[in-house]
Amino acid sequence: MTTISMFQVNEEDIDFAMKLHCVDELAVRWWYALPPWPPADFDFDAALAKNGLRAFDLEKFKLVPEFDPRTGHKKVHPVECYPGVYRDLQGNMYDVRPKETAPSLVNFQRMPLSQLHTLLLKAYQEQLAALMSIQAENKQYDRQMEEQIQKSIKSKLTRLQQAM
Repeated sequence: MTTISMFQVNEEDIDFAMKLHCVDELAVRWWYALPPWPPADFDFDAALAKNGLRAFDLEKFKLVPEFDPRTGHKKVHPVECYPGVYRDLQGNMYDVRPKETAPSLVNFQRMPLSQLHTLLLKAYQEQLAALMSIQAENKQYDRQMEEQIQKSIKSKLTRLQQAM
């Protein structure tokens, strides 16, 4: 079963001619087809300044004044494991990552169906390769689950190629 916009759909019912189905399929495996996000070269300092913020590591965060007396920028600290996401003294969160390139349902919905097909093809191929490398390295997690996923991806790959 696959969840498509809050509804469960049998994998055989996924229609690659329907944009919504392609968007949802890409959303659960985008990292196989798109570059890492946020981009490694994104200038978080500039994004923070644009939003009137300044970042400090947690140790220094406790020592500096809440607002910079010169610029008026509010102090924030990075949220661990979420590059580009920060918290202020009151616990408010600030996400300064580039929204226009985010791997989000909204951005995927803006893509033409042909681009979704191309990205999905790459995502399925890369996901299948990752599963095969797990087997080749003799790493065993849940062999039965791996085989079900491989079968599902191969079926989707075949149906997607036919739809293209």
